[in-house]
Amino acid sequence: MSDHPSRDALGRYRAGDLAPAELLAIDAHLAQCAECRVHGLTSLDANRELRAALASSHATHLDYELLEAYTDGLLGDSTCETCSEDVGDLRRVRAELSLEAASSPSPAESRWASRWLPWRGAIGGLAALGAAAAIAWFVAPEPDSGPGVGEGVPIEVATAPPRLELRDGALSLAVGANGSLAGLPPGLPQEMRQRAEAALSSGRLAESPALDNLRGPAGALMGSVTAAPEFGPLGPAGTVVESDRPTFRWTARQGASAYRVTVFDSRFDELADSGELTGTEWTPAKPLPRGVILTWQITAKTDQGLLRAPVPPAPEARFRVADTRTLADIDQLRGAAQGSHLLLAIAYNEAGMSEAAAAELDALRKQNPEAAIVAALSDSLRPSRP
Repeated sequence: MSDHPSRDALGRYRAGDLAPAELLAIDAHLAQCAECRVHGLTSLDANRELRAALASSHATHLDYELLEAYTDGLLGDSTCETCSEDVGDLRRVRAELSLEAASSPSPAESRWASRWLPWRGAIGGLAALGAAAAIAWFVAPEPDSGPGVGEGVPIEVATAPPRLELRDGALSLAVGANGSLAGLPPGLPQEMRQRAEAALSSGRLAESPALDNLRGPAGALMGSVTAAPEFGPLGPAGTVVESDRPTFRWTARQGASAYRVTVFDSRFDELADSGELTGTEWTPAKPLPRGVILTWQITAKTDQGLLRAPVPPAPEARFRVADTRTLADIDQLRGAAQGSHLLLAIAYNEAGMSEAAAAELDALRKQNPEAAIVAALSDSLRPSRP
């Protein structure tokens, strides 16, 4: 309606004594006209009604129209604690709607016009429930009328399925489309989380710098006796080992009657000697020093004489026993990893302990036999030796 409603019409509007069409017309006008809202809610009759209600010892709480007037600051402050709380609730609702309007004016204005004004008469009719309960009913989401139908319909964001899922010890890991990894133990250092994400994204474990001095060029060991190409050490070679009494293994030489293992330090001083052996494995009786580069050689006793390996141009069989600090760090991780083979494989690999890392990945592969990513990680631990 283009003209301002009369004071009589405003009074009947407050009393609810209008036909539905007139009620809606004045309601729409009040939504746009601040002047009529002031006149309509601050009339002498309304003030007298308010004063009489407050003065009565059996006064009821304010109806919705008067609560709204207090909310707009048109009637000062309420002296009733209950009504003051209701006014505060209404003001908080309006503040929230104002914040929404600042970020998206059109939807917020539409929501205010379509939801607040038409329902305020109904909220007033729920006075017996209390204004706070009425507000809770008012701000509840509207029933879903179908995707994309109506304003303010809640939109459910579809969650993309994980790109990769793995069983890892007692853990269930999931890699999202963006490479993020979920399911790792809580409290894990962020750096380790990033390394795990990088490993599952790239499908490889980078060679550790700890191996730089263990896979060097060929060198000359003790003795000048040559060896057959098929005869030589299997391990440890080009790696870091956990035990200070590692098991040495080598390939058998056809026709050999005995073998002998000799371990040297970096100056080629002899540290351990196995004596004559008939098998292809040997574990030293005494511990080897930790944290230093060691080299070993296998000698086969044959009818043609002694055959040693490795000899140039084959590289030396170098290894190192892990130092105590490295082992302490891995033990600490083991306590936090909750049986994660992936995390332990990463830690072992970074320490240069490639055999231990491979063992953890083998365990992970048994849990996930169809996971190509685990096979790729295992393959990345088998670089060609120089």
